[in-house]
Amino acid sequence: MTIPGFEAGHADSTITSFPYGASIDWSFLEGGFSEPGPATVWARPKLSLINHTPLAPTEAALLVADSANGISSELDFAAFLFLPTVVEVVFRSAPTTTEIGLSARTTIDPEGVGVTRGTLFDRNHSYGHLLQTLYIERRV
Repeated sequence: MTIPGFEAGHADSTITSFPYGASIDWSFLEGGFSEPGPATVWARPKLSLINHTPLAPTEAALLVADSANGISSELDFAAFLFLPTVVEVVFRSAPTTTEIGLSARTTIDPEGVGVTRGTLFDRNHSYGHLLQTLYIERRV
């Protein structure tokens, strides 16, 4: 399947509301939401998942891991959907804090197959890897 109008990179997005993104404190070391390409970020979720219980470090890491395709996007948020259909996370060791480091790179081939790969880390070491397969569709 070739995506009509697909071009690497993206223009300024016109998305005006992003509640999921607003629920996390972001500090980019590389890239940014408005920049196409790889990104590295420190992220700290500001919410709880269950009944106002503080997030455990593993829960925070999984929540942030889901963001990998968004921080390293290759397409304009306003023009395309690129949703992870599968998110695989492998921990080599347990996260120890809810401040999550994430480095990610998304690739999309001309036929519209998207994959995001990422590394999860803390201030001392990397502790996990992730892989997302992406469903891609031009917004109508």
